[in-house]
Amino acid sequence: MSRVVSFHGGCHGAGTSMLAVCAAEHIASSFAGIRVLIIFAQSPGSPEYVRGGLALRSIAPHILKRNPDVDEIVERSKISAGFHAIGAGEGPADFSDMHPDDGSFLAEALSPRFDLIVCDCGCEPDRGLSLGLMFAADDRISVALQRESCLRRMEQFSPVYARLGISADVLAVNRFGSGAAYTPGYMARRLAAGDADILTVRESSAASSAEAEQLPLLRFRDGGFRKDIALLCGRIAERL
Repeated sequence: MSRVVSFHGGCHGAGTSMLAVCAAEHIASSFAGIRVLIIFAQSPGSPEYVRGGLALRSIAPHILKRNPDVDEIVERSKISAGFHAIGAGEGPADFSDMHPDDGSFLAEALSPRFDLIVCDCGCEPDRGLSLGLMFAADDRISVALQRESCLRRMEQFSPVYARLGISADVLAVNRFGSGAAYTPGYMARRLAAGDADILTVRESSAASSAEAEQLPLLRFRDGGFRKDIALLCGRIAERL
């Protein structure tokens, strides 16, 4: 059975998709013999950081009917040895007819075939597929920025997630700057992060190039960013 890890952004532009892709790729390339799947569950669409894989819309009807061909999904989602993707770069798509049960079912159906399932759940609390994957997650990583607007939005939706029983296991402060007024400790207190681990991923000088070229930041030789991703992945991989 696989471990399911969800990435959820506190606000738009938090870099959630980038962190999820980099974590999935790093683990897939660092551990021989394991199989990693990344699911882009946000709507509309997802950045094209991953080329290829399986379109989510092609299997959505089978998820709703509870009759997916798991063998076909594994084969068609393959990007490279040990790395698979569903829903990458599809562009605008409407999965409003999918409910949390559908996300949980998808994770459960695919779990026996992968060692790790990484879920990019976007930043909206009203996406059924994303919520279902967050319910199914063994670890939930909340991605935040050192900005007042991001913290306020996270505070706004915090009661919603609390009522759903969804809490973060890791607070990842993305694009971290040591000189920023919002320190990780202050952010954790403000967000009532409780027992969540706090990790930082520093701002990368290659961020603009990566966004423009729609490539994972790991493809750019930024040692500091790679070190922080390795620490984040170590937190994920210790429970594989």
